[in-house]
Amino acid sequence: DEMVLSDTSWWYCGDSVEVEVPLFDCYHIDSLKVNGDWVEPTNLYSIASLDMDYEIEAYLYADLFYVATSSQGNGVVLPSDTLWASCEEDVTVTFVPETGWHVEEIILDGESLGTPDDNSYTILSVSENHTLEVIFALNQYVITASVDPINAGQITPYGTQYYNYGESVTYNISPFPNYRIIRVEVDGEDVGDADSYTFSFVDADHTIVAYFETVGIDEVETSPMDIHVVNGALQVESNGHGQIVSVEVFDLAGRCVVRHGAAGTTL
Repeated sequence: DEMVLSDTSWWYCGDSVEVEVPLFDCYHIDSLKVNGDWVEPTNLYSIASLDMDYEIEAYLYADLFYVATSSQGNGVVLPSDTLWASCEEDVTVTFVPETGWHVEEIILDGESLGTPDDNSYTILSVSENHTLEVIFALNQYVITASVDPINAGQITPYGTQYYNYGESVTYNISPFPNYRIIRVEVDGEDVGDADSYTFSFVDADHTIVAYFETVGIDEVETSPMDIHVVNGALQVESNGHGQIVSVEVFDLAGRCVVRHGAAGTTL
């Protein structure tokens, strides 16, 4: 016959009895004592022929599992190293990235779980050993550079660029012929008309816009000229204030559309 170890049971002399030690979830047999003597722990103790009273004591222990943590990059995982947890216990691991860093990925038992929603992760109802690896990565920021008008000059690098936290980057600005830089705006603020601008320590997103205008033609007050259109021709006269060497005509965008040498004064 078989009985489950529980309080006191009565049997007849000569009976064959198997005593079962009940096992509960998350528990194992640690040791077994029969009539005051320690015996090999087992969850099924057999008595071939009962000829005396027996006192059987079973000692159980609760299962423990570990969560071993590790990391790459600049940051701390708490608790660090190895955490021991009782069976079916919830375990929360917290991530503390250094300034300018973030949690890029967490890997549980070799399987990537991607980027967590916040700087922690909870393993629910632990029932086996686990490993948890945390990947910290530098923050990246966007700098968008442009020019206005688009055909008036260039800024290098142009467009949208990505930079790591703490990087330094210089933007060079140059006008096309017949244009000049009138101002440069960084995040909407006028920083002057310099031909370069340096972000010495990138720690946020930025915009930089270079504005240009046409150079135009300076007026010469000491040598006035008369300009006429006669029979569809453009006529330029110096009125005796000097010899006309050449004539250049620019459109409203500042582009030279006509050049004429000193051979004459009519275009």
